[in-house]
Amino acid sequence: MSVTQAPARQLIGQLLLDEAEHAFGLGIEHVERVATGMGVALAFQRQQADLRAIAMGHQQLPAGGQRRQRTRREARIGARVAASAVSATTQQGIAAERRDQQRRALHSFSSPLGDGHDVYCNPRCSPCRGRGRLLQCRGGDSISIVIVMTRVVAVLGTRPEAIKFAPVLAAFAAQQALRCETIVTGQQADLLRDQLAALDITVHHRLEVMQPGQGVDALLATTARLLTPLIARLAPRAVLVQGDTTTALAAALVAASLRIPVVHIEAGLRSFNLHSPYPEEANRLLITHASTLHCAATADNVVNLVNEGIAPEAIVLCGNPIVDALAHALPTARPGAMLAALLARHAGRRVLCLTLHRRENLGARLAGYVRAVRDYVAAHQDTVLVAPLHPNPEVAPVLHAMLDGQPRVELIAPLGYQEFLALLAASSLVLSDSGGVQEEVAAIGVPLLVLRDCTERAEILATGLARLAPDPAALVAMLADGAPWPVRQALSHNPFGDGQSGPRIVRAVARMLAARDY
Repeated sequence: MSVTQAPARQLIGQLLLDEAEHAFGLGIEHVERVATGMGVALAFQRQQADLRAIAMGHQQLPAGGQRRQRTRREARIGARVAASAVSATTQQGIAAERRDQQRRALHSFSSPLGDGHDVYCNPRCSPCRGRGRLLQCRGGDSISIVIVMTRVVAVLGTRPEAIKFAPVLAAFAAQQALRCETIVTGQQADLLRDQLAALDITVHHRLEVMQPGQGVDALLATTARLLTPLIARLAPRAVLVQGDTTTALAAALVAASLRIPVVHIEAGLRSFNLHSPYPEEANRLLITHASTLHCAATADNVVNLVNEGIAPEAIVLCGNPIVDALAHALPTARPGAMLAALLARHAGRRVLCLTLHRRENLGARLAGYVRAVRDYVAAHQDTVLVAPLHPNPEVAPVLHAMLDGQPRVELIAPLGYQEFLALLAASSLVLSDSGGVQEEVAAIGVPLLVLRDCTERAEILATGLARLAPDPAALVAMLADGAPWPVRQALSHNPFGDGQSGPRIVRAVARMLAARDY
């Protein structure tokens, strides 16, 4: 098709039809600036086709009249946008005024798009090679194609959130219709710092929400206060949160108050006990009812959401992105020098891995669990206890007081994610109150005793790989001589997903945004 002779309105309509017919699924929202003898024209392709392409996994357009009706509607919308964005030009002074015309035309283009879009030059733009923003690039002599990406944001603050967000962010990066920016609150600043680099997560916006002696209520208030002006300024089309942290709750409440759709990843987890885990169970309930899109990991999670009145069409069964992360991390998980030396020193012994950090276990329960494990190791020469210390200031002092100087007990600093996975893989038994560890052992196949009175991940119990130790007395009984431990086994089916959660979540977000715009 010749672009030099077509009037702007006709050109735009034809481009939209051609792109939808022949280039559907590119994942790009185009603006074509065509410098001709008659002036400058902008051709705008509505992003709906791109969002639908991602949502449908780059499948073909619906057949027949429905396809033609949609593309013609997009053509009419594009024509109206271009007609309002491109000022009239004349033959006189085109060469001399080209830069000024381009600047005015492109600047006016931001208004029809509205909030929640980022504009970048395509690598085909010779002056900036894709490095410049649209309004900064002065363009070429003839045609410059730029990419307009719909902006969404992901808010995270803890190491587990980073690990589970990594596959989702990678899936966003693999397409060009949705740009996902990250906001890091610093809820777990020490644990998160190295993990972000290891996961290759780009931090676009960083907050510092932690203060000495800050309780959960103060943390929630501080996080919400700092997030509100930032999210309002960014004006994303959606805010993504993961899990049930204070960061996730604050971001969901802020987005909902700004009338921005909330996408909840790992939706529908329920222990049905507001005090266990605390405050996560309450956080989940509040996030659910502030969310627009619910990305559930398991069928049980879907049932929980439906039973709470969430519309089925707002729920997507995606699996848990932790399975994606594990598929990427496990093949290269190796112990570092310190851990390798520790394991070599205890070669031939059974390794018991202990992690504790939950608020509901603090105090007498924590001491009781530690005492039970300590006494078991002391009575069994063929065992060694390896306990990575959580940075929770109420946990490490208890472990040091009860375990320092004990035979075959190794208290070690927190491990990086891949090294922690290597420790899990080397263990004969894991004892933990962590939710994430319940998901990780499913991929590794190592037995687990869950040091909690209930779990929101009942799927792991159904596999036979894990059992609940609801109190220290129950743990003593489970560790007693003759009491059978869960059996180490490679699961034929991971109840938490198949490793494709990241792309599914991106498609679900694209589907939601396309539906809201139609």
